[in-house]
Amino acid sequence: MHSPFVTAASIIMNLSAMLVNLLPLQSSYPHSTFTYGVLFSIPSLIRMSGQSSGGKKDVGSSKRTQPRSWSNFEAYIPFFRDVVAYSGLDWRTVDRGLWVLGGRLNTTMKKQNTAKPEEAEVSALDLNQQQRESCFTQIPSELMDKVYLAIRKQWGSISFRHRGIEVSPRLIKTAIELLNEEPAKVLPQNCRNDVRERTPDGLDRRIKVRLNSDLRTANIISDVLKDASIVEIIQIESARTGRMVKATRLFEEYCW
Repeated sequence: MHSPFVTAASIIMNLSAMLVNLLPLQSSYPHSTFTYGVLFSIPSLIRMSGQSSGGKKDVGSSKRTQPRSWSNFEAYIPFFRDVVAYSGLDWRTVDRGLWVLGGRLNTTMKKQNTAKPEEAEVSALDLNQQQRESCFTQIPSELMDKVYLAIRKQWGSISFRHRGIEVSPRLIKTAIELLNEEPAKVLPQNCRNDVRERTPDGLDRRIKVRLNSDLRTANIISDVLKDASIVEIIQIESARTGRMVKATRLFEEYCW
């Protein structure tokens, strides 16, 4: 006799692989069929199957297993029978498996539905950043040497402390690469003395994400690069607020 945990694990393994193959069946039924199939088990169907096979009715299972409408009940029956036929498993095993999968799916959906709007916005920004990182090209070594030469000429070094932060080759390289990724080679600075999740999209946030840091740096590194004649500081209209904000634009001779 297997423990409930072992039984559930076996059901999940069997049904997870099977339901992937069953996805084409979804097009044969109403849109809600697949969702309701994994969100609840139907006691009436259990009773029908039990009575037709001479089995006993499960008295204690009706409280949390009510279908949400008669149309969902009707749609679920052929779906459930197809799952049973496809898997070759006993209908009770399929039913328990759908219960386990449905419970987990329901929990996941509730978490997604209760996410705060600002959290969803942050996730979208992080996704965009990841997509940019997956396709960005690093600055060519000869152009990087030109940048270092310009900074050394102005500042005497490419590693120094300035206005409370450490200016380093990595920070310099990151800022220039982020600016070059933009079609117009310009980004609003949008600096915040805050964690990256609460920093608006712009050069400051993207540096924080790329360097895995929460330190405000965009305004300072922009001024360092400006003094070395690598970028210019301009005013642009914020897409988020409609106000004019500081932005950093990479000069054409440092683009690639």
